[in-house]
Amino acid sequence: MDDPTPQDPVEADVDLAVAAQQRLGETLLARSDEPTRRCGLCRHYLNPGHDLALCWHPDQRCLVDADWVCRAFEGESEG
Repeated sequence: MDDPTPQDPVEADVDLAVAAQQRLGETLLARSDEPTRRCGLCRHYLNPGHDLALCWHPDQRCLVDADWVCRAFEGESEG
């Protein structure tokens, strides 16, 4: 039977976590207080209607929450 005890993170895991934190700082992703300005309504949100989806904006290219927003936001009538 496999040991269910979680393993300690390896160096690659730490590197990925640091890179993700840096990406968040660069993109200024944050929860949106404006219902009309959020990732789920952005033209770069790959799967509208889903809570999580890929942002395919060239400066982003990461998984985002529908309720987040960033400085690259472009609504349907923008861009």
